Amino acid sequence: MIAYLGGILLIAGVAVIQTNLLHGIAIMSVRPDLLLILITFIANKNGPGVGQGAGAFSGILQDLLSLAPLGFYTLVNTVIGFLYGFSKGNVFLDGLIFPMMLVALATLLKGLLFTVVAFVFGIEGVVSTVFSTAFLVEILYNALLAPVLYGIMGRMRWLMLDYRERNY
Repeated sequence: MIAYLGGILLIAGVAVIQTNLLHGIAIMSVRPDLLLILITFIANKNGPGVGQGAGAFSGILQDLLSLAPLGFYTLVNTVIGFLYGFSKGNVFLDGLIFPMMLVALATLLKGLLFTVVAFVFGIEGVVSTVFSTAFLVEILYNALLAPVLYGIMGRMRWLMLDYRERNY
């Protein structure tokens, strides 16, 4: 129970930091998507159930803290958390290359999902953003931050929420 509360507080803190405080480190007005990196890590360590829960919670917070239509980030983050949960036990995040690849692919998937959701619901301006150099900068930015943040999160053993695998 404490591990879930810690995860919820971490996601909430990262959401506030991402939406309010990262303007100073923006490159070409692009900020890193720390929540996406966090979701991929949590999903990889805990499986699809916890991954989709973390994605849904982070998406709700992002929807509330941004100008996006309600449910936009919730849907995208939930799908990414669920899909990346299937990497549990199949993709090991030690080192440099795998975290970078995992997060770069997640950012590409986010762009694809943004495009599909925007097309279905008639949201204007999203498609031009996904097919731009700013999106390439976001992919690189997220990928370069992934090993650093995965290393930090890897030391937070309480993010591994599956109680059945813990040794007490």
